[in-house]
Amino acid sequence: MTINEYFKSIKTNKAKLRQFIAAMPKGGDLHNHLTGAAYAELYFEIACKKKLYVDYSTGKLYTSMPDPSTVSDISKVKQLPPDPKDLHESRMKLIDKWSIRNYQPYKYSLGPDEYFFSEFGMFGAAASDDDLPDLLHEAMLRAKEENVQYLEIIGISPKAPDYAGLSEADYNDFNSKFIDLCDRYNDYPPNMQVALEDLSRRVVDIFKSTGCLNTSIDNYVARNVALADAGRNADGCSKFLTSRFDTAQVTADDVVFRFQGYASRTGDPVMVLAQLYIVYEAMTKIPDILVGCNFVAAENSENSMRFYRAHMAMFYLMRTMYTKAPNTALHAGELTMGLIRPEHLTYHIGAAVNYQSNATTYISLADRIGHGVDIAFEHNSFNIIKLLKEKNIAVEINLTSNEFILGVKDDTHPFMLYKDNEVPMVISTDDPGILRTSLTEEFTLAVQRYDLDYTFVKKLTENSIDYSFLSNTDKEAVKKDYQDKFIAFEDMLVKTLNLTKE
Repeated sequence: MTINEYFKSIKTNKAKLRQFIAAMPKGGDLHNHLTGAAYAELYFEIACKKKLYVDYSTGKLYTSMPDPSTVSDISKVKQLPPDPKDLHESRMKLIDKWSIRNYQPYKYSLGPDEYFFSEFGMFGAAASDDDLPDLLHEAMLRAKEENVQYLEIIGISPKAPDYAGLSEADYNDFNSKFIDLCDRYNDYPPNMQVALEDLSRRVVDIFKSTGCLNTSIDNYVARNVALADAGRNADGCSKFLTSRFDTAQVTADDVVFRFQGYASRTGDPVMVLAQLYIVYEAMTKIPDILVGCNFVAAENSENSMRFYRAHMAMFYLMRTMYTKAPNTALHAGELTMGLIRPEHLTYHIGAAVNYQSNATTYISLADRIGHGVDIAFEHNSFNIIKLLKEKNIAVEINLTSNEFILGVKDDTHPFMLYKDNEVPMVISTDDPGILRTSLTEEFTLAVQRYDLDYTFVKKLTENSIDYSFLSNTDKEAVKKDYQDKFIAFEDMLVKTLNLTKE
């Protein structure tokens, strides 16, 4: 029996399939948020070590006792760690609060999407810059244990000054101008996009001429360097949290990682533009650490929807103001029927990969698309899919995330729409800590839901290196490591299961 034949024989047996995929080299995870990747158990350990306060009614952490007027019941706020007799119960309660484990929709007044995005605010006090090395350590350790060679981590949020470094009057004036241009947010004529580009350019010109964001850029560079140094200097567990329940060690030689910066799409337009400017400028200073820019937060929020076209104009400006277009991955199309009005499912992916600046100029704003779930609803979706293939724009597939947040799975997910049209795809985890998943589990879901054969699964793992934002030299090195491990993996299968490679 060949390896291909064995794989086919186990596809319907989840235990055997998991065993196979767990041992298989999986290349890279290109879409994972650092604070969402950490499991709640780690946040509990950090919170106890830092003696944070927690509101047990909500799960929100505080660095000090909150003002009673800011919480519903101050008697529910306690300092960690709990009494030893309450340790297990407290830990279990908070794991449920900080993840989707045991999620009960009838106990939550809003939908699963709102529940998911609210999680980040619950454990934020345990995710300060001082805590990020512990989060990175856990991500690296899990990658090593899962046979993942590369992590491209959506890591640190840039910090812009108040009013993005502008005067309060200018800040409010420019925001008002964005609002005036974005008073309707579906299909704009091309001149509207040019107006949004011009407005964005005026703001960025002020950033450049006054240097009002230079300190923020330097600070952002320093924060990313410090976190990278923590990961690259890792020696087992010695430089990290000592109270963790690690069962293995990881060093910098085990897993290659790089960071993506990001802006949050829910802020005021000028603040979003400031965050993007900080990230893209920082990328030019530390290209071996900060390899790309992303765009995060709920795509269906008020500001995300209202200013979507303005945001695309901002990315157009950023992609065209450097000699070489900086690496960019965009969350686009993380939407579905029922989440928003149907007419607003029609343009997010198209605007990201086929942006129209004027009547004749089109440009792709993204090298990769995150999620891409609403593609079937998009205007000109047939042409967009063709363009994704022709321009080699990979789609990052996050199955557990899409199932929980959007309620999309099986044939309502566009996985086969992309596969059948030969659009490049990668399998990723998104926020595996909150979602209680792993890259092994995501591959297992993909194989069973979409009847994937071994050849295609191998292609997915290769894609995760090929479509990464690593430099060509680094990409070759990681690809060589991955290929060597795949040869060893197949040799192991041949020896232990008495299989043949062909």
